[in-house]
Amino acid sequence: MAIRVVYDCMLFVQAVWKKTGPAFRCIELAETPELKILLSPSILAEVVDVLSRPALRRKFKSLTDKSAAEFVARLQACAQMLPEPPKAFFIHRDPDDEPYLNLAIAGGAEYLVTWNERHLRAYFSSPSWLRPAARPRCIVARTRRILRIRRRPRSLHRG
Repeated sequence: MAIRVVYDCMLFVQAVWKKTGPAFRCIELAETPELKILLSPSILAEVVDVLSRPALRRKFKSLTDKSAAEFVARLQACAQMLPEPPKAFFIHRDPDDEPYLNLAIAGGAEYLVTWNERHLRAYFSSPSWLRPAARPRCIVARTRRILRIRRRPRSLHRG
């Protein structure tokens, strides 16, 4: 069974921008049977929105309508689209992170890959942020951790 993972929007942006970096390799890993990206309609909409922002396009000249559309099609082909998850909790400091955390919970993700590792790790390590029965087994990680799972025997990284 594939490892279920939720990537935050910044990983998708970096994958489009740098096709030789770890973020792009994380997308490539999702095109194998080893890993399945979980998506929801709101996360996909955010990815499309962010990739179309003029400021980002000015910064990354290779990001065009065509490259963004090709990336989104590739993402949809290798991801599992789930319905919008119920809101298990709210983050007052950064509500934009809520869809990712709620999808990780609802989708049973084993990993949530984000650049907000320090900010979000507190939610996953604190017993008070969510009822224990709803607490995910999800590990907040960076791209390099996801890439390392490929080098380990499966029995070492399955819970």
